[in-house]
Amino acid sequence: MTTKHMHERVPLLQGARARIAAGLAGLCIVLGMAWLAPLYLRLEQGLRASAQQSVNVLADDVARQLVEDLTSRQREMVLMSEMVCSHAAPDGRVLRKAMDGLRGQQAEYAWIGLTDAQGRVVAALDGLLEGADVSKRPWFAAGLRGGFVGDPHDAVLLARYLAPRPNGEPLRFLDVAAPLRDDKGAVTGVMAGHLHWDWVHRIITETVTRHRGDRPVEVFVANRKGDWLLDLDSPQKLPTVPLQALRAESGYVVAVQKLATAPPADNLGWTVVVREPHAQAHAPLHQMRRLLLVFAALLAGLVALLAWWVVGRAASPRALVGAAPMAPAWSGAELDRMAQTDRLTGLPNRGKLLVHLQQALARAQTGSAGAALLLVDLDNFGQLNQDRGQEAGDQVLILQAARLRRLEGMGAVVARAGGDKFLLLTEELDPSPATGRERAQVVAEAALAALREPCMLQGGACIVHASIGIALLGDGSATVDGLLQSAERAMRQAKQQGKDRAVLAT
Repeated sequence: MTTKHMHERVPLLQGARARIAAGLAGLCIVLGMAWLAPLYLRLEQGLRASAQQSVNVLADDVARQLVEDLTSRQREMVLMSEMVCSHAAPDGRVLRKAMDGLRGQQAEYAWIGLTDAQGRVVAALDGLLEGADVSKRPWFAAGLRGGFVGDPHDAVLLARYLAPRPNGEPLRFLDVAAPLRDDKGAVTGVMAGHLHWDWVHRIITETVTRHRGDRPVEVFVANRKGDWLLDLDSPQKLPTVPLQALRAESGYVVAVQKLATAPPADNLGWTVVVREPHAQAHAPLHQMRRLLLVFAALLAGLVALLAWWVVGRAASPRALVGAAPMAPAWSGAELDRMAQTDRLTGLPNRGKLLVHLQQALARAQTGSAGAALLLVDLDNFGQLNQDRGQEAGDQVLILQAARLRRLEGMGAVVARAGGDKFLLLTEELDPSPATGRERAQVVAEAALAALREPCMLQGGACIVHASIGIALLGDGSATVDGLLQSAERAMRQAKQQGKDRAVLAT
C-alpha cells in the first residue's frame, strides 16, 4: 500500500472508530436498562413494603405502649382503693403518705384523691381539694360505675392551686379512677388520679426515638369521635382536618392503630395515626434508582472506551464488533433475599414468615399435621434502651436473635417481627390438640431458656428474658390476622402474669 493510500484510510478508520464506540455505548445503555428494569421493580416492591411495615410496627408499638401505661396507672388506682378498703377507718395522714409515695414512683401524677360516695374529697395529695365537692366531675360519676380512663381536659378545680405551664398554655389532665367497695360490694367512694397530659407526649416521643432515632415521623392521636387529642410535632396546635381526611392525604406512608383498653368498659376508643412523607420513607428507593442510572452510565462509558481502544488496535471492523464486552450479571435471587431479610439480625423479616404461615395454614386444612405460632416479646427492652443506649439495645437484639436461631434445629422458622418482637412458626406437630400443645410448650420453654442467658455487652452483662404468646393453627379454619391477634393477646397475658413465661391462647 502506498503512503498516499495509507493517509487516505486514516480518516476512514477514525470515523469508524467513533461510530462503533458510540453505537456500542448506546446499545449497552438500552440492554442494561431493559435487563435492570425487572430487578428494580422487584426491589422497589420490597422497599415500599418495608417502608409500610416500618410505620405499621411503629403505630402498633405506640398503641401498645399507651395501653400498657394507661392500664398500669388505672391499676394503681385499683390497688390504692383496695388498700383503703382493707382498713376499717384509714387515717388521712397515712393515705396522704401512700399517695405521696405513689407520686414519688410516678412523677406524672398531678393529683391523687379519695372521695366518699357523695363526692366529697376526704383525703388528697398535698391536701389539695380536701373537703371540696367533686360530684359534678365526669371522673367521679364514671368511677362510681367501675374502672375509668378518660380523655384529656383542661384543669378546672386544680387550676388555681398548681403552677401554670412555662409556655402559658392551660394545664391539661388525663383522669384515671376506680371505685371503693365494702364487704357487701356497695360503692363507698372513688379513688382517682389526674395525670399530666405531657406524660402521654413523653411516652410517644420515647417510643418514636427508640424506633427511629433522629429520623422524624408524624404521630397523631384522636379520640373516639375523631377529634384530635395530640400532634407530636405541634402539641399546642392540633390538626384542622378530620381524621379520615388526614389518613387519606396523598404523599404519605400511613399506618393507623386503634387502642384497646380494658377500662372503661366500652373501651377508650383512641386512634393512633403514624405517617411519613414519601420523600423520606422511600429515600432508599430513590437512592437505588440514582445508583442504577449512574451504574448504567458508567458501564456505557467503559464500553465506549474499550471499543475506542480496540478499534484503534484492530484492522477488522468485524473483530471490533466481536470484541464488545458483556455487562456483568446481577442476581435477582440475591435482591429478593435482601428484601425478605432483617438487616440488623440477619433473620427473615415479618413478611417472609407470613408467607410460611399462609402455607402452613393451607397444609393444616388437610389435618395431617399441626402447627403453632409463637410471638416472643423481650421484657423491659425499652428500659434497657433508655438506660444503656440504642447501640446496646441493638447488640441485645443480635444476640437474642442468634439464640432463637438455634431453635431451627427443632423444626422452627424464626423471624424478626420488628422492634423487640420475634415470631416462631413450628410445624409437623402431632395433629391431636393435646400433643400439639405439649410440643409447642416444649419449643416455647426452649426459647425462654435460651433468652435467659446473660448478654455480654461493652458496659457489663445483662439478662433480657421474654414473654411468649402461643397460638395453635388448629384445623386450618384460622386466618393469618386471627393467629397474630391470638398470639398477641396470649403474650400480653404472659406479661401481666409476671413476664418470663409462655401463655397458650385459649
